[in-house]
Amino acid sequence: MIREERGSALLLVLFMIVVFTMLGIAVTGAAVGGAKLAVKRENDVQSLHLAEKALNVAAAYIAEKYNGKSQEEITSERLQQDVLDIKSKLESVQVTDSENSVDPQTEASEANVDRIGTIEAIEDAGEINKGRLLRVIAKAVVGGVERKLVQEITLQTYPPFLDYVMGSKGKVKVNGSPYMIGDMYAGEQLLVKNEAEYYYNSDEFTTEPDRAATLYPTMDGKAVVETRNDILYCNTDEGDCRWTEEYKTLGGDPQLVENRIAELFGDKASVVEYNQQFADIQFNESFVDKVSEAVSANKVERKTLKQKFHDDGSNSQGRTLMEYLKNSGSIEVINPPVPEDASKESWAKYDEEKRAVQEKLSEPLESSILFQGDLTLNNAEDSSSSGTSEAEDTEGTEENTGEAADTQITIKQLVYKQGAKDFREEIIADSDLYKSNWFIVNGDLTINSDDTIPIQVKGNILVTGSLTIKGNVEMDATIFTLGNSGQSTEISDAKIKGMDGKELLLFSRESILITRVNSFDEIHEEYKPTAENNLYQLDAFFYTEKSAELYGVGSIFWIRGGFFAKEELILHAVRGNTEPSSNESSLLFMPDESPLKSRMILQSKGGLLDNQGAALPRVDSITVKVGSRKLCAKGEGSCE
Repeated sequence: MIREERGSALLLVLFMIVVFTMLGIAVTGAAVGGAKLAVKRENDVQSLHLAEKALNVAAAYIAEKYNGKSQEEITSERLQQDVLDIKSKLESVQVTDSENSVDPQTEASEANVDRIGTIEAIEDAGEINKGRLLRVIAKAVVGGVERKLVQEITLQTYPPFLDYVMGSKGKVKVNGSPYMIGDMYAGEQLLVKNEAEYYYNSDEFTTEPDRAATLYPTMDGKAVVETRNDILYCNTDEGDCRWTEEYKTLGGDPQLVENRIAELFGDKASVVEYNQQFADIQFNESFVDKVSEAVSANKVERKTLKQKFHDDGSNSQGRTLMEYLKNSGSIEVINPPVPEDASKESWAKYDEEKRAVQEKLSEPLESSILFQGDLTLNNAEDSSSSGTSEAEDTEGTEENTGEAADTQITIKQLVYKQGAKDFREEIIADSDLYKSNWFIVNGDLTINSDDTIPIQVKGNILVTGSLTIKGNVEMDATIFTLGNSGQSTEISDAKIKGMDGKELLLFSRESILITRVNSFDEIHEEYKPTAENNLYQLDAFFYTEKSAELYGVGSIFWIRGGFFAKEELILHAVRGNTEPSSNESSLLFMPDESPLKSRMILQSKGGLLDNQGAALPRVDSITVKVGSRKLCAKGEGSCE
């Protein structure tokens, strides 16, 4: 037995040597493989970093090209040339992990060719929402690992304020608890306090406002300011918030700042710092642009129209322009008839001519029209009746003359065919001269529904005088109103519902006053953000060149669209129901914590650019909007 077991120890030793050798090889292989994977992963991360750096170089160059630079006229031809210039400047530009970009002509020996990021291409994706869309593609190679990123950059030529549910180029003061569903913009300071101000049975010009303690506002979106230091707040539980000096900054500690933002605006709010130029609309130039498009004017004619408008001064109401337009023969002109005298024959002729005008305007329109005089839309049954009976009753009296009689034209609707309302095309290809359809009122426009059946307004409208909207209205319209100096555009006790899911887009050179005659209505149901027809809803976006102050204390304003003031904007709002005291000397409040029961709700509305694209105003500079980045799949041109 002993002799048969000789040599077994040797075999065991050899077996153990083999086992440990294999384990050593496995461990060594794993270590080497892990090191290779680590290097590959590091190269992968660094290649992404270099690709991002290349995109940053492109975005910074494009932003610098436009930031702070106003332009007299922005045309598609100029944008196309700008895109060519950008492509020429940026394509093939290289970056390394040093601070500076590398010129594309740099010799390989002068740069580390194993760690290079390249702006591979600037693709012109064409026109989008009145602007130009660029796709910047960047590639980076580190240690043989290639990564590719793409980023969309938009050269925006539409008014940037349409991206916001509310805001101002000046100060924004939010007093109390409105609910904002969308982003807001404050060009200067954003002041917030948990107290609303209001006037009740008192004169706001001679008395101090009353105050109602309430909650801070709620916002589902971003507050866009130049710096976070521009946001100031005041807590009325800690002191008097009448003066700006009482307001505090958010503080310096990042975590405390985030907590304070949540306290002031709610958990769904964030703050974004934005220090680029905010493009202005050129109101007067836009008005002339639309007149020019209404008459299909060429470049020479456009200069003439512009000169005629400015002949009346900087606050022109276009009187000289309208007189020139009336006699130009380039647009259909409607002159409201006027009785020649007080005779029955004269009034009969007037009645016939008036009815002809009303019948013409009662049909869907297809082309531009200049209406000479004040115009009223009213759908009451007797609103378009003639003046014959009045003439018969007063015939022969000294007082009754054609000039003294009320000869204002009243119609029941103002509607363009859909194709005519949205029509806008170049007169000559690549000329940047467009034609579109506009209804021009050379006077005041009053839309006053006395009926439960809404008045329908569909079209693009220019008003040289004042605009008033009252009652129940359905609208798919863009309106520019020059206004009478010192007289506000008035939206009084109005319910504005969008036609076919669209809206009113209103641009006013004067201030905008939104009021409700029947204040103190109870809020029986919460606002429904996804519903199409909330009870107090206004489907509209309002813009004023002046300052604005809106009150949601006694009244209820639920605006789906937005409100933007070029100068200061002040909001006052409470939540829940409000009613006068028994002696009507003050207001009583029944608070509610739900933001959906705020008496002022502003919700952004998508589709403004598409719905009203044919009528958007001119801006004085291009805004650069940088989109998110996407990683391209390896070996493919498409991106995730």
